[in-house]
Amino acid sequence: MTTSRTKKLPRYFTLEVSGIATAFAAATYFKVPLVFCQKSASLTLSDDAYTSKVVSHTKKKEYDIKVDRNFFVRRG
Repeated sequence: MTTSRTKKLPRYFTLEVSGIATAFAAATYFKVPLVFCQKSASLTLSDDAYTSKVVSHTKKKEYDIKVDRNFFVRRG
């Protein structure tokens, strides 16, 4: 997948939800890494993380999601 004719999508992000299989298939198809945004605290997640709020329309609940900023660093 490209964002323009010359730039490739560097990675694919998804939440830890029921769409993981679809996200894995898309990341595999586009040959990019798959990164999971976490809905709960984790010992492996550093304090240097991007956060956002998302709403589950099926559970009617708001979650704080986080992803480590290191996953946004371009490599290679």
